[in-house]
Amino acid sequence: MHPFADEIASLLEQPPLTTFMTNHEYSDMSNSYVWIDTEHQLDLLAGLLSKERVFAVDTEQHSLRSFLGFTALMQISTEKEDYVIDTIALHDSMGILRSVFADSSICKVQNYVNIIRVKTFTSIFLCFMYHV
Repeated sequence: MHPFADEIASLLEQPPLTTFMTNHEYSDMSNSYVWIDTEHQLDLLAGLLSKERVFAVDTEQHSLRSFLGFTALMQISTEKEDYVIDTIALHDSMGILRSVFADSSICKVQNYVNIIRVKTFTSIFLCFMYHV
């Protein structure tokens, strides 16, 4: 049995949302972000993300002197804030985000290539993901 069988089944029972925000004014966030490099900050971020309906995820991979490469940064954007996670410093703690990424009631917007990176290098499985 798949470890996330219940989460996947719940997506089949309830149709996913297709409209998350309408007529929304976005503020300029181009110059601000929150740097996450401690386990405590990652815990707080997991709590914040658990209350979101949708958030976007991007990763940056580094492959210098590495055959497989590794995820060097994870960027998460919500409606109000941007977060940059130092996945090198938090390599052993990235599982803190596992429950948020597996929550089928929260839509994760992500590029397909990054899904493989997230799953491979952080052991996080994604449920209810919107591919862009």
